[in-house]
Amino acid sequence: MDYFDVAVIGGGHAGIEASYASSKTGASTLLITTSIEKIGEMSCNPSIGGQAKGQIVREIDIFGGLMGRAADYSAIQYRILNRRKGTAVQALRAQCDKNLYKEFVRNFLFQTPNLKIFQGEAFSLEHGENSLFKITTSGGSFFQSKAVIVTAGTFLNGTVHIGLNNFSSGRLGEPASSGLSEYISGFGHKKVRLKTGTPVRILGNSIDFSKMETQEGETDIIPFSIFSGSVSKRQIPCYLTRTTDLTKKIILENLHFSPMYGTSKSIEGIGPRYCPSIEDKFVKFPLKESHQIFVEPEGWDCFEYYPNGISTSLPFNVQKEFLKTIPGLENAVITRPAYAIEYDSFDPTDIDLTLMSRFVPGLFLAGQVNGTSGYEEAAGQGLVAGVNAAYFSKKNGKIFVPGRSKSYIGVMISDITSKGVDEPYRMFTSRAEYRLSIRDNNVAERLLELSFSNGLISEKVFLEEKRKCSLVSELVTMLNEKIIYPDKETNARMEKLSETPLNKPVSLSTVLKRPSVGRKELFLISGYVSDAGNEIWSRAETEIKYSSFVEREKAEIQKFEELSSISIPDGFDFNSISGFTNEIKQKLSARRPKDLAQASMIPGITPAAISILIMHLKRDKA
Repeated sequence: MDYFDVAVIGGGHAGIEASYASSKTGASTLLITTSIEKIGEMSCNPSIGGQAKGQIVREIDIFGGLMGRAADYSAIQYRILNRRKGTAVQALRAQCDKNLYKEFVRNFLFQTPNLKIFQGEAFSLEHGENSLFKITTSGGSFFQSKAVIVTAGTFLNGTVHIGLNNFSSGRLGEPASSGLSEYISGFGHKKVRLKTGTPVRILGNSIDFSKMETQEGETDIIPFSIFSGSVSKRQIPCYLTRTTDLTKKIILENLHFSPMYGTSKSIEGIGPRYCPSIEDKFVKFPLKESHQIFVEPEGWDCFEYYPNGISTSLPFNVQKEFLKTIPGLENAVITRPAYAIEYDSFDPTDIDLTLMSRFVPGLFLAGQVNGTSGYEEAAGQGLVAGVNAAYFSKKNGKIFVPGRSKSYIGVMISDITSKGVDEPYRMFTSRAEYRLSIRDNNVAERLLELSFSNGLISEKVFLEEKRKCSLVSELVTMLNEKIIYPDKETNARMEKLSETPLNKPVSLSTVLKRPSVGRKELFLISGYVSDAGNEIWSRAETEIKYSSFVEREKAEIQKFEELSSISIPDGFDFNSISGFTNEIKQKLSARRPKDLAQASMIPGITPAAISILIMHLKRDKA
């Protein structure tokens, strides 16, 4: 029987990063996938990044992961979201060629040392003799491993719904995994039934783009990956259209055919609140007459387009009918129907911050099996699980936990493991209380040392990114020190730009802090010329503009990290604390937080309860 240090089940975005991270640490790694051709499949919209998600992609990249590189390799359009807002809340999004994305990932993995890829369905998972896992595939192959990472996406007991018809499927056209879920449940993990969906795909030459608003890509962008260099490629436009009154009428008249709203209500799983179906939009927002639809190409050849915004589980004939009511899609030819899919996931409060099971040492869960939604969320978890599974297999006592105060990946893992999920979890900037400190463009300053100390990037890459950080710091210092004076010429320039004139000497950084002043405006006012590249300047400008806000956050971060430093011993008896209510005792006993910061994240755990816990921990330590 073949033995591996780490076995990864599932070749989606979580499985890709998990297997690559594990193998990169030196662990012998096996990736089991039902289809080698489907590794890296973008089963929904072929796009990477966006609000908070773009930050996760950059974090994966600084940890040496593949998602950012694959996105840059396959990008057909880049857009910077929140362009009109401050740089601290801007985020990069790339529309990708779905086939090129898969091609990049698959080729990369096949050339990765310590990694073997095997096509087959993991049918059973046993844990026992010598604390080893035994994986049996449906074809009768057997493997043993010290650690296992389950990244099965929507395949665990997956059920596809199109109207009132439903059938077993992991994705449309691919079989579901019918056995593995029961084995995980048998280990003690609580099962949660969730739902997601996807819209129709449309043949590009059947779309009338003249009736839609054109959205061109942007060229002045910093790519996702530090490994990609500059980006200067041709881009394909996307398009914007809207639903109509007739769209709404048809959908509402056919709700009884919906598996969510019909009399049968065959869908039991909970869907994502922040990515609702078109039925949900019209039902839950009845006063809104029209909804945006972003018509996005799925590749350079543009054979298929993705109408972002009309996910549905209505019957196919209804899909065809309401599609004809949308400007530009009157003659649209559907190549693939829309559908909803239900699948098994597991309560993420049953795993710890390393993503390892609280019940079975060496079992890790990552991605949609943890109740999350999105390629980026899955990939971030996969990377963390991959590193920790490798560490576990080596028994070196190390763990890899990107902190909540340092990363969006840390926020996500902290959220799901402490709070659980009541719907598919999607990352937003609003979930990060320290979001001005964990920006899109300061990922190296935040995470470079952690990455290098865990061997996730080479010394060469480390030194190059360290050099860039130094350049940013030097530019900030120079802008803080260089003084501009309120002379007649300077104030005339400021008035010309509709800026309030100076009444005293100030630093260039003080002028740059003004909301309407950027690099160009600063030059027109002061004549200052910098040879810093766009990336260095952008990072320095953001640091200056948000410095006062970041300073305020630092005090909150310090408090949080102080709580993180106070550990709670294994086996601590929360029931023995008389000052706790029964509810607090039950929650702490169930979640078993490792430190006070984790305890404070559990819903219902009050500041007063944390104070009582601190007192008892100090007393026990004394």
